[in-house]
Amino acid sequence: MPLIRVTSENRQAFKLVVADNLKDLLSSAVLKFGLNGSDSDFKACLDDDGPDGGADVDCDELFQELLQDATNQKKRLSLVVLPVLSTWTGFQLEQSSPKSSPGSSLSLFSLISPIQCSSPSTVSPQQPLGTSSHCLMDGWTPLPMREICLALDPVVKLLEEPVDKQPRNLFKLKQEAVKVAYKNITSHILLSVKDYRRCVAVHYAKSVFYFNNGVYRPVFQQSINGVTCGDGLDDFALKVYNAVSYGKPSDSKKRRAKRVRADSNSDVDNPDEIVVSSCRNSVDYGCVAFNPPLCGNETPEGQEEKRCSLLTLTEDHSAEVLKLLKLTYPTQRSDIIACKPLQRIVTELFPRWPHFKYAINLLMHAKFLLGKDVLSVFSDQLSQKGKQICNFMEALALAECSSKQPAKLKRANKLSKIFETLDEACGQERTSIFLSTAVFPLLATYFHEDISFMIQVISSGSSEEEILTASKCSNGNPILVITGESIFDEQLCPYLIIQNKIIVKSVDLIQSLATYISSFFIFGYWYTKEIKCTIEFIQRFLLNINPEKGSKVPKRYTGNVNSKVVSLSNDLQSFTSPWAM
Repeated sequence: MPLIRVTSENRQAFKLVVADNLKDLLSSAVLKFGLNGSDSDFKACLDDDGPDGGADVDCDELFQELLQDATNQKKRLSLVVLPVLSTWTGFQLEQSSPKSSPGSSLSLFSLISPIQCSSPSTVSPQQPLGTSSHCLMDGWTPLPMREICLALDPVVKLLEEPVDKQPRNLFKLKQEAVKVAYKNITSHILLSVKDYRRCVAVHYAKSVFYFNNGVYRPVFQQSINGVTCGDGLDDFALKVYNAVSYGKPSDSKKRRAKRVRADSNSDVDNPDEIVVSSCRNSVDYGCVAFNPPLCGNETPEGQEEKRCSLLTLTEDHSAEVLKLLKLTYPTQRSDIIACKPLQRIVTELFPRWPHFKYAINLLMHAKFLLGKDVLSVFSDQLSQKGKQICNFMEALALAECSSKQPAKLKRANKLSKIFETLDEACGQERTSIFLSTAVFPLLATYFHEDISFMIQVISSGSSEEEILTASKCSNGNPILVITGESIFDEQLCPYLIIQNKIIVKSVDLIQSLATYISSFFIFGYWYTKEIKCTIEFIQRFLLNINPEKGSKVPKRYTGNVNSKVVSLSNDLQSFTSPWAM
């Protein structure tokens, strides 16, 4: 029988419980903790310091699935038992009624120190989530909240105002307030706590984030194009930890280990052995129909018959081809999901679905997968925002050309060169299509990234072999190879390369770029690390794909939204605001 760690409501004790189902688990927990009431008076929640933390485990099917997931990860399932009227909110619980829950022997005030109850000027942290009982240290003193409250309260009041009355520099005010908060937490940890572990930084960050029933959560909230794409907690906790790591005594810092050159199998952005965490929703990130069932009376045999009919059609996007691709979408998804390792995309997927070698057919697949017409949305957003982005980048280049910071000066020079190339190509007449094209190298330069990992330009008339050779820098990730003088060449020919072996033909640059971004979702690639910020900005700002959870970046401690992407989005909003001066 499985062994499960169960934590009490006040997080002061835990028990190991053996149970095969949810009812047995609750009954054993009530007995071992000596709680008043029966198992029906309590519930189990996932005790996890992550996006799924606090989720109610309310049925045996979910309980068994969590057990299996913990077993696969070689971990022990950790749950917390709460009264049915309580809500799990990290380190602090809120009662939905001022009266204690029936059968509960622990009150809400047992979770808060006497100092916190008597005054809002300090908050006393309890044991950090996701750590064992020995992590509760005597040095974990209450966090002084006075300076933090003075910085955050005015911003909260501004956020409560109607949008048309909010100041245009509200994002900057939020940034400054958050900066004050994490600097105060950092000082407290360095001077009073003197415990520099990540769990300490995360815990104090949560103590501010959930302070006073989460009154400051809107300050940390991240949004792009007016759509909330993250609560900002991960990014805030990371800022605290980075500041603590930088400021801690030198004798507490670990020396960086000698770099080991990766072998040829591991020097790939998407190695086959990557195990995707179900908690981060990375596999079906951004998708609305990731693995749909067969529709109506459809059968696997009928799907196979339609697929074979597709093989007899030679036109790449005739009405019959598009109709059959639409009807066989569930089988296409099933075949793509089964392509592990990713090399099977080349050896098995494209031979079965040769019409995927045309961008228009991949975009139709993406339409069902992402729930939107990717090309239409992409084209509309570029036509509306391309000029604004270019104007912002030109103003930024002008502002940074006299900067004393080498990185900013270098960026300003690169931005200026892009605009020089643009003017040479368009003859000083910056039409919409030229401005839309310039957006992509400008974004890569802004983020200090290398556009060559996204777009390679080679001479016109290059052979298929030369096109594939130009794609080698991508390490198997999708990449665009363009034949022509530059990306502004009106006679260019764009090609999307998959796994450095498959060539997908496109009509023009905009269609190829839309297919390029879609391919990361269709085939399940991580974003290419050398260009990840640029791709995520395009995803969120120009395609309006803004999941609140998950990420396409395989890094352990990043939040679901890149802070640089959010910063640029808000800077653009301030720059184009009608109230801007």
